Amino acid sequence: MRIRTFHENDRHELRALFARAGQGSPTESLWGHIDSEAAVYLDPYMDLEPASLFVAEHDGTLVGYLTGCIDTEAFPSEDTLITDASGYTGRFAAGRPSHSSAAACSTRR
Repeated sequence: MRIRTFHENDRHELRALFARAGQGSPTESLWGHIDSEAAVYLDPYMDLEPASLFVAEHDGTLVGYLTGCIDTEAFPSEDTLITDASGYTGRFAAGRPSHSSAAACSTRR
């Protein structure tokens, strides 16, 4: 197994891993929309903190990841990310998760 930083060409595979990792979890039924959940808990790390996003790779396949951010003050708040993500689907807004805003800069899974 190899641990390395995220590369832009990992985006599609990491999104698929994110979806698989959430299957059967409480957030799956709470959010009910993988694109909006990823817009809050994965995409910002790929877009804003790629150097603090680590992936685990085994035989050329991503098998895990760890998110983080160096400057939490510069990172969008969870409320901002949720508001932005609510544009993905009208039904998403009814299922707003109850996480602390500090979760926006913590590990996802």
